Amino acid sequence: MKISVKSRKIGYTYFSQSGYFSFRGIKKIQFESRLEKDFLTSFAFSERVLDIEEQPFTLEYEDSEGKLRKYTPDFLVTFKTAYRPYQYKTRITKPMVVEVKPRDVLQKEFEKYRERFKAMVSYCQQNDMIFKIYDESRIHTVFYNNVVFLARYKRYNYDPIEADTILNYVNAMGQVPIKLMAEIIGGTDLDKAELIGHIYYLLATKQLFADLSLPLGKDTEVWINENYGNFEEEEL
Repeated sequence: MKISVKSRKIGYTYFSQSGYFSFRGIKKIQFESRLEKDFLTSFAFSERVLDIEEQPFTLEYEDSEGKLRKYTPDFLVTFKTAYRPYQYKTRITKPMVVEVKPRDVLQKEFEKYRERFKAMVSYCQQNDMIFKIYDESRIHTVFYNNVVFLARYKRYNYDPIEADTILNYVNAMGQVPIKLMAEIIGGTDLDKAELIGHIYYLLATKQLFADLSLPLGKDTEVWINENYGNFEEEEL
């Protein structure tokens, strides 16, 4: 098996959505379907992700009949060697080669893809990487839903003085439920609702952190992002 670098060309797809995804304001990543865009939306927001590259290489391999075949995966995701997405967790992760396919396509045409997937698994094992196939069930998770929900709040303008009040309170408490802050800092019900929206804004802009693998709500506990401002702000 051998690989070669390939530049992705986006063509017209009748039943899908293609275009460019802004990755943290640093670069644009090409995608060829709505499902690929959803994958990028989720992984670009994840604290553990360092970079994402579309169609990073083409693998040449022999099929079961000895014929030379080529396979270009959708993405290569690289991770931070050490990160703290939640308060007490640290993880080291290998680079991940990703294929994004709708579940119905995988169910109907898996035999068509079996050999190329097997070849990619073998290549990744030999090169200290992992290979993953992502369908709707692995992309449209609670984390993805939270990221999409928070995206709307990033567009709003909130009072910077109130932001300082929220951040100072969280910094003093260490880790605090959203509803407790609303009760202590907020006034009227309208004030509390606006305060919660401001907290969502701070989560969307990564000034605050929360465990977004769990459903987001008033019981969600948040804490300070100690590294905020030391790196490029991430794109939703």
